[in-house]
Amino acid sequence: MSAGISLRRKLIALASCAGLAAVSGLSVRLTAQSALYVKTGGDPWLLVREARGNEPFVMREGKLERSLGREFVLKKVEEYYPVFVSVRDLRLNYSYTTAVNLATRANEALEVRGEFESSCRLERVFVVLDLKSEDNDEGLFIQEIGTLEAHQPVPLIARAPIMHRNGGAGRFKLHVFTDGREVLHSQIPFETRERVLDRMVKRRITGVENAPPSPFLCPEPRYPATLARSHVDGKATIRMRIGTNGSVGDPVLESASQPAFGEAALAAVRTWRFLPKIENHRPVEVQVEIPITFAGSSARPGG
Repeated sequence: MSAGISLRRKLIALASCAGLAAVSGLSVRLTAQSALYVKTGGDPWLLVREARGNEPFVMREGKLERSLGREFVLKKVEEYYPVFVSVRDLRLNYSYTTAVNLATRANEALEVRGEFESSCRLERVFVVLDLKSEDNDEGLFIQEIGTLEAHQPVPLIARAPIMHRNGGAGRFKLHVFTDGREVLHSQIPFETRERVLDRMVKRRITGVENAPPSPFLCPEPRYPATLARSHVDGKATIRMRIGTNGSVGDPVLESASQPAFGEAALAAVRTWRFLPKIENHRPVEVQVEIPITFAGSSARPGG
């Protein structure tokens, strides 16, 4: 494996559990996008493609198989996979039992709770928590999420033992993966996500002479909950400005078969990112109208 892999950490597996107390003092720390690798003995480093429970799986000869390795690294990669996952109510709780003499702590554990939702179907989803305590203890926590169906939130409750002197205070970075590729998610600060998307868009338009605007990261609108029982089809048309970096500006609802479809369409396009229109090797701003169709209980641009 290349010299880019330089940081080795102990993997602490998470097991399903419920009911801890005492909110920890963990705070978010930011690092570059990563991929998780594992190795066994003298074998080469292999990309972790899936987690089943807390067991990592890798691809060998075209087949997924469980890795017996317990040596892991987070290796920096160039880009996130251009998919967005909403992470809500993320909580890390710390608990311990104090010994009779009040001098030591035992049964220290970290519980992770949250809810994960994607706007499109994602398979082989798992999370990794990269943790660092006050006294510089480090660990990687891995846990399966499984398949995320479009707009269907999935809860996570997981627990792991931890061993350090000063309790739960420290910092953490959340990584969300699908099939081994790290995705953008809502725990990444908005400004950071925008800088990441700027770089990704710029890389894709470098060297392009002429091209119309095209979707890059355009999560599907959520079908309105108020119409979920009727499963009625519908349509909304949004007029918007696509800037030179592909961002959406000034979206306006031009028409909608029902008000709820218009609201859902507007909420979605505000999060979209395009590859901008290119004229003579330069990105230019453009005004566009985009129809969005709602069929049954799903929605998609076009039509």
